[in-house]
Amino acid sequence: MTEMNLKVVEDPKIAEKLQALFSPQKDKIGDLMSEDILETLEYASIYQPTTRSISPSGVHSGIRMGEIYTKYGVVGKDTASIPLVMWNSRSYYDRNKNEQLCSSPNGLTPVHQRLASKCATCRYQRYSRGSPSLCTKFLNILMLQENLKAKPYVLQFSRTSYRIGTDIAKQAKGFGDNLYDCVFELTTKQAEGAAYFKWTVASVRPVQDDLKAALGEIQKHYFNLVSKTISRYEVTAEDAEADKADEAIEAPENIE
Repeated sequence: MTEMNLKVVEDPKIAEKLQALFSPQKDKIGDLMSEDILETLEYASIYQPTTRSISPSGVHSGIRMGEIYTKYGVVGKDTASIPLVMWNSRSYYDRNKNEQLCSSPNGLTPVHQRLASKCATCRYQRYSRGSPSLCTKFLNILMLQENLKAKPYVLQFSRTSYRIGTDIAKQAKGFGDNLYDCVFELTTKQAEGAAYFKWTVASVRPVQDDLKAALGEIQKHYFNLVSKTISRYEVTAEDAEADKADEAIEAPENIE
């Protein structure tokens, strides 16, 4: 794990919270024993009527409809969170076979090139006769709660929620020089005329000035983590030849 220089934080109360949050001793359950790969990040979800509960006493025990949760606990229906890193990804998942047939951590280049050498030219990412594409595009936004009560987690937007994700991305980019210059007050509400819950941006406001130095260090750490992971999945010449791909592979350009 790359060490973060949290000594740049002048406010002792904030420094104490951050040191406790990112200290290796914090990882007692082993969720982030190795922070050198993207898979160690937590992903947040909205508890929907279609969400399958693992067991009465399992992960979903006691969660109410519309609440935001990760595999380590409930965040609630509302969160004030700061964006750190954004990136695209893709996944082609066959629900009938319960099998992932293809994926792309950068949304541009498939991990395996048996179906296509580039996502843009793959027939599975296109809409066909009004039917949605079989390959799903995701917008991933790594968020840090403003109250510093939990490590950053990923909000993942796709299909019907993709538009709200792009709206968050546009607002964050237009707010200041850095993604972490703003705080999003996010909440969930039930969609009109439907049973499922969706994300809503209640408001956007500037982040506290005394948090910015630390956020810069935290953002740099996770930006490197995302970049390193995507580079790890870039297809080599040997891989391309093995998968019978003959087009050049483009480097990822969508890390924010």
